[in-house]
Formats: sequence, C-alpha cells, structure tokens
Amino acid sequence: MAALTRRSDYTVAEQLFAQPYEFEYYQSIRIMAALRPESKPFGETENPKDDPIQIQSRIGYATPASDIHSIFPNKYYDRPPIMTINFLGIAGVQGPLPQPYTDLIAERLRHKDTAFRDFLDIFNHRLASFWYRFQKKHLPGLEMVPAEKTSVGQAILDLAGLVDINIEETLNVHSRSILHFTPLFWQRQRNAAGLKKLLESYFKVKIRLEEFRGAWRKAPPEDWTRIGGRGQHQHLGQSTLLGRRSWDEAAGVALHLVGLSWRQYLSHLPGGHGNDAFRSLIRFYSGLDRTFDLRGTIKRHEIPSSTMKTGFKLGQTTWLTRGQGHGFDQDPEVLLMRDTG
Repeated sequence: MAALTRRSDYTVAEQLFAQPYEFEYYQSIRIMAALRPESKPFGETENPKDDPIQIQSRIGYATPASDIHSIFPNKYYDRPPIMTINFLGIAGVQGPLPQPYTDLIAERLRHKDTAFRDFLDIFNHRLASFWYRFQKKHLPGLEMVPAEKTSVGQAILDLAGLVDINIEETLNVHSRSILHFTPLFWQRQRNAAGLKKLLESYFKVKIRLEEFRGAWRKAPPEDWTRIGGRGQHQHLGQSTLLGRRSWDEAAGVALHLVGLSWRQYLSHLPGGHGNDAFRSLIRFYSGLDRTFDLRGTIKRHEIPSSTMKTGFKLGQTTWLTRGQGHGFDQDPEVLLMRDTG
C-alpha cells in the first residue's frame, strides 16, 4: 500500500474506500464481508441483494492497471456498497461481446442512460461471485472460517489423528497453531528429535533433552514373589522378583528449557498455561507412560528483586541471594514439573 500517503489512524476499510486500486479483488471481498457479518457468504446467495457487496464492471477500452476501479456506498442505504471491477466483464476490452455493444453502452452512458449497463451488470455480478467461489474452493485462505475449520484443515487434522478430539481442551493449545506440526503427529515412529522439534517450535524456547534417566518403578502386587503352597513367581532366574520395585534405566526423560526470560519462566510455572501445555503435548506425542522432569534455566540478569508489595513464591520466584539476580554464580535452574505418568 501507499505507506507514505496513508494516515496512521486509517482502518483497512477506510483505506479500501479511499484507494481501492491498492487492493486485490479477493482481498477486497474479504474486507467487505467482514464489514457486513450479517450477510451470507459472497456468491452463495439466491438474491444478489443479500451479498455483502454489489459488483459492476467498468466499460472501456483501456488496459486495466488494477483489479478494482472504485468502491462507493450505495445510494440506497439498505443495499451493499458498489464495487466497480476492471476485469471479468461481459462488455469492454476483455469481454466477449463485440465492440459495437461496448460503443453503444458508452454512448448511452454519455446521455446518462445506464439501463443497458445495469442489465449487463446483473450477469457481471453473478459471474464475479462465481469466480470468487471458484477461487475460494481451491484457495482455502480465502474462506471466512478459521483455518482449522476449513475442509483442508480438517483433512490435515484427520491425517494426524486430531480431528475427533477437542484440541484446546485436551492439549491446552490453540487448534490453529497445531496445524503446522501435524507431520510430526502422523509419523508412526515417535522419537526424541521429533519431540524436541515440536516443543521448541511451539514454545519458541531452546530445549536440551536428556534421555535414559533411570528411576525406580513399583511392581504391582500381582507381580510380587510369594512363597508357600499358594505362592507365585517362585522360579529363580525366571519369574522371581526380590523386593517390590525394580530399576528401569529408561524410565523417563528430562527437558531443560535453556535461557528463559523472566516472562517466559513465569508462564511455565505450575498453574501457568505453558506448564499445562507442555505436559499435554509431551503425553500426547510420546504416548508412553514415562516419567519426565521439566526444568527451566533463567537468565539471572532478568530476575527482579522480591518485595512484599509485589508478592513472591518461595523457591519459584524468590531466592536468598546477594542482589538482583547477581547473587547467583550462574543462571539458576528450577524444577518446573515432575510428571510420573
């Protein structure tokens, strides 16, 4: 757009009416549809009066320089604005009608007679609306619904196995944002590299992933060894279990969020949106009942001083140091979550 001549307080709609030649046809239709949300989708109405905009075709011989020639409010206040387009007309330099018809329309317009032009505009309006519908079908970005609600968005979510779940409630993330990561979800083999890529891309943080963290796992009572006539699991070297727990060398993983700003750190504290979203995404992606620790390293120079006025949480936002963040010998690492499955 003409940035040098545009007022900073212009709305997009005002810019469209003032300089329509700066806009593309499809972009203009979307803006006008947004201004009239009560209208039906453009090109899907039985009566053109129900469309968010009325289309006219410019009659002339000059080669058009833009899609839109002009946009004016309708003199009938209950009717939509009138958009004059430079393409897709029945008459004119690009139209299928022979040139004498264009000459006749131009002559009648010089005598303030618009009847012939208005008659052709009935078909021009329908033709332009069908053209928009055709483009919208093949360009999902033109649809007026959220990306995840379009037919293409639903197909992508279906491939990832996400179409039948409420993403925002189950994963604590926005439905649209997860579309970008669907290739990671439809892969049969889930791995640490995919998990790291998913979390780093979504949360915009650097992550160091530590695998094969061992932990004790409690054995269920039905796996315990009991001696006697009614005992169980008594075959040495085969089924005997000494004790009620066992060591699993690959029990879980640890995720370290590196170089968090203070604001990022607060969002990942227990109870924060980032904390809940981390747990949900890790569990959904991995599909395993592994334990994991989530730890965050804070940039020490961003840690503010704690005061009684601002409030604090011991061990989470407040530590005993020698000053504002500089009491730490290095950036402190804090346990944000421990999920045992």
